[in-house]
Amino acid sequence: MGSRVRSDHRGEGGLKMLPLIIGLALVLLLNSSWLVALMIVVGLLLFFVINLIMRQESMLYVPCVMPGMQTPSDNPEGMRSPADREMPFEDVFLETVDGLRIHGWFLPVGDEKETRRSPTLLFCHANAGNIGLRIPNFEQLMKRLRMNVFALDYRGFGFSEGTPSEEGLIEATTAKRP
Repeated sequence: MGSRVRSDHRGEGGLKMLPLIIGLALVLLLNSSWLVALMIVVGLLLFFVINLIMRQESMLYVPCVMPGMQTPSDNPEGMRSPADREMPFEDVFLETVDGLRIHGWFLPVGDEKETRRSPTLLFCHANAGNIGLRIPNFEQLMKRLRMNVFALDYRGFGFSEGTPSEEGLIEATTAKRP
């Protein structure tokens, strides 16, 4: 698999410019008629709404929380694999309806008998990072609640193929083993 590096610029420059924009808007508002002031306010509001709509996917889905940490193997030691913490696991690859491979880990809670008897929790991590960053969560769930854990990475996260999207999230729920 090729390395996927994603630039994650979230408008830090825009936040630095915010006081300047507000100051400029105030000067214009104080030296303008109410109609011009209203047009400026509506224009700024429209700009922010359009910007939000255009960038919503990049604000919601953040597969690379820090540059260079795209897959579990890029994570800090202890968060690369459940094996780092001596937890048994199985690498699982599922195929989505549109033919992409989604990666996950199945972590059994104990021996075969206990694994079959125990419930399995489907762990869908938050919107940033990969499943390796959640290994401490898996460990606590297994120790405290005595349950199996099946964790998967969304499209474009970790070792899963594709690009993050709402549609891809929905399609992942119908994924099956190839």
